Amino acid sequence: MYRTLHNADMGYQTHNQGLACSDRWIGMIAECHTVLEVGCGNGLLCGNLARLGKSVVGVDLVPGPYDRAGYTFQACQITEQPLPDGFDVTLCFDVLEHIPEDKVDSALANIGQSAQAFVLSIAGYGNPPIHPTVKSPGWWLNKLLNHMPGRSWLCEVFERYEDRPSPVYLFLGNTPNE
Repeated sequence: MYRTLHNADMGYQTHNQGLACSDRWIGMIAECHTVLEVGCGNGLLCGNLARLGKSVVGVDLVPGPYDRAGYTFQACQITEQPLPDGFDVTLCFDVLEHIPEDKVDSALANIGQSAQAFVLSIAGYGNPPIHPTVKSPGWWLNKLLNHMPGRSWLCEVFERYEDRPSPVYLFLGNTPNE
């Protein structure tokens, strides 16, 4: 299904959720030089960050039909494979709600090993089977605290679409004193 969505003209090729809400988080990563985007999809955010002078690696389940100029791409199943590590920040926009609940722990454990700071956006609305894990911000925060201990977390909840209920949870996490 994922491969089909990225090969079909359904917005996956032209829209990027990380770019769409970048005004909410871009200031947090101003001093970050190395960036990992988990679930980079069409790569628009990776390319944009690379043009800003960041060293960027994007990972996704499938490469899709995208131009990957300006950054490194790696195919990865984040619930089964370790992610590259040693980054200043890991970004992950609208990915975790796509993972079945019984695989969320392994995905967060892998993400938690990749960087010092994190920007995670999680859709809080359902459209099964595409969003199998729709949970409250508190549920997600508990998971983050369990898999990424010792970090401070801020959470912002906002509505993505004006015409229907569409809460999004934006979690900003870093090590203390950062």
